[in-house]
Amino acid sequence: MHAISSSIVSQEHCIQRWRCVPLRAARNSFAGDNMQDLRTDAYWTDHRQTGQLVARKTLLESVVFGGPSRETQVNGRVCQVRLAAPVEMSDFWKTEAMGVEVKPCVCEADKLTQAEREEAEIISKSCEKVAKQWMVPYPWKKDTMLLPDNRPLAMKRLASTERRLKNDPATGVAYDKQMEEMKELQFSRKLSKEEMDNYKGPVHYIPHHAVIKPEKKSTPVRIVFNSSSVYQGHALNDYWLKGPDLLNSLFGVVLRFREREVAVMGDISKMYHRVLIPEEDQHVHRYLWRNLET
Repeated sequence: MHAISSSIVSQEHCIQRWRCVPLRAARNSFAGDNMQDLRTDAYWTDHRQTGQLVARKTLLESVVFGGPSRETQVNGRVCQVRLAAPVEMSDFWKTEAMGVEVKPCVCEADKLTQAEREEAEIISKSCEKVAKQWMVPYPWKKDTMLLPDNRPLAMKRLASTERRLKNDPATGVAYDKQMEEMKELQFSRKLSKEEMDNYKGPVHYIPHHAVIKPEKKSTPVRIVFNSSSVYQGHALNDYWLKGPDLLNSLFGVVLRFREREVAVMGDISKMYHRVLIPEEDQHVHRYLWRNLET
């Protein structure tokens, strides 16, 4: 956008009438001792001036230009013109377009860092279909043999959880019911003393506690396993690769509800528990539970 500034030059300048004719037609005008010989650049090879007339010999043609020596009447005005800074129009429609024009939410490769692409490839190649379920080993970045046996810490966390559950019997019953359900659905299994004694690999326990949300009718009590718990400077979360964040943004999910007349939503029941892990990984995911029988 162009604009004329408010600081227009008020002084009137004389704009002379320029004339341009071949040098051969004006040689007779340069008779006298007032002519000067000047060297200029490669284009203007010769320069001669007398009064208000200037003659130049160029590589293309010889020309004469100038005006009469008498005072000429002002017939023009010079104005200062500047280029105005462009207005960022997108600021006006960013809010107006919210929820109206939506692009598909995809995980593009160029949005991932090099480390995230490598981690995603490792995880993808390790996936294995077992019957109707997927088995995904953890992408370890450290040797699991370095993990300490944190059973003492797990016992203290269990005792603390049991005290809180006993103070709220209804919550305790719901908590114990979920633990039993995990065994019935084969999401977990009870280890025998013989298996515990014979296993020689790394062992690590994950503490757990209750998250209570009375407003949720389906799961007012939820069991949370804390794999970020630190014992002797070691945490299970520090031993595996994180991988890229593949979750869709909540904002994009909400906006896509407005793209069509009907929105469909689905959920996989206990999705994370349905993903299998190899036996060697199971022993670093042990947890303690004794049905509140203490």
